[in-house]
Amino acid sequence: MRRQTRRPRRSVSPAPVSTSLNPDICLEVARLSDRKAQLSLCRVSKEVYRTLRVLIYQNIYVRGSAANALVDTLDKKTDLPPIVESLLFADEDAFVDIAQWERVIVQLKNLQFLGIAPLIPLRSSWIPRLCFRLSSFESLSTVSAVWLDLLRRQPSLKHLSFADSFHGDIPTSNELPLLQSIYAPGPVIAQFAKHLRFRHVRFDYDRYLASWSLLPSEALDFSLSSSKITTIRISAPDLLKLLTHGAQDVLSSLEHVVLEEDRSWTDHLYTNIPLVSSTTSLGTVVAQLDGSFPQLKSLYIGLYCTAPQLRTLNLFALDGYACWTHWRESAEVLDYQDIDLDDHWPPADLQEPQYSNVF
Repeated sequence: MRRQTRRPRRSVSPAPVSTSLNPDICLEVARLSDRKAQLSLCRVSKEVYRTLRVLIYQNIYVRGSAANALVDTLDKKTDLPPIVESLLFADEDAFVDIAQWERVIVQLKNLQFLGIAPLIPLRSSWIPRLCFRLSSFESLSTVSAVWLDLLRRQPSLKHLSFADSFHGDIPTSNELPLLQSIYAPGPVIAQFAKHLRFRHVRFDYDRYLASWSLLPSEALDFSLSSSKITTIRISAPDLLKLLTHGAQDVLSSLEHVVLEEDRSWTDHLYTNIPLVSSTTSLGTVVAQLDGSFPQLKSLYIGLYCTAPQLRTLNLFALDGYACWTHWRESAEVLDYQDIDLDDHWPPADLQEPQYSNVF
């Protein structure tokens, strides 16, 4: 009998499994991820990259030599500039190739926020070719006349931020009718206040000593403003200077006040005189605010104030803060909290809409 031999079975390779991820799923994951994870997801496939690049290039924060590399990329990939809505050159070392930057800036058609550094150029001949409509502008250094010329052509501007001085003609309220807030050193704010109307003001003290304060002439310039300020962040000495140099009408609509820390806060500790009855600027400011500002709703650092709507007081220091709620009511509560200097600032307690313009 003939013996049958079995043929060896052919090995069957498993069907290939696609490792590609759905771009829409990647997009949802990327929205919940940090920038490093987003960049990793962009390497999954070309399709995923095309879907995710809006997250990468929509809001750009760039420093140092990376600024030049960014502009090089935007120049070579002409489909990217229209995606950019926010562009911040975040330090004084940021620089760009001027020829490439000229080609890129005229293509930033949807740009809404622009933050510049000292080495970021602008030429007058470029301005008529710019298509964007800014809502916010920030400068890390002195603002040149040509940049101010650009701002005068941005009627959609709502927020201005200057870290230093400026050279050139200040825009007028007719040119910037939507302006809401300004963040700048005191002398800059005083000059702008003469020409512009805004509701929110934050005085920048980063480049000055804690003892620095407004000159009487600068306080008088501020008092000439047609603005009605509702939110202000300022040092106690400077607020007092404004109140004693004719700015009561400008500040008559105040709703929220944040006082920056200065030496006068602790002067009373060395004199054994109660804070509110001392001659320190803080005590005097509290006395000036008392009863004179009917719209006042909150005051950061205040003790004995009888503004009719004032129900919340907050005293902040570097290592903690005390918060009084339901001030002068039967339900009044005093709460102490520690602050970890490594934590995000401002604390969650301050992340409320009414403080968005001063923190």
